[in-house]
Amino acid sequence: MADKKKLIIQIEEEEHRKLKAIAASKGLSIKEAILSALDKMFPGWREDNQ
Repeated sequence: MADKKKLIIQIEEEEHRKLKAIAASKGLSIKEAILSALDKMFPGWREDNQ
């Protein structure tokens, strides 16, 4: 298993609240929602051959 790293971004409290609510409404965590958005924006970015 690959080593894990933390990604820290600073956002306003209101942005965090909205993001958490939107993610929860889809049954996702904030992490899952962000990774899903990155998958849509950058298809294949998680593949090893990059």
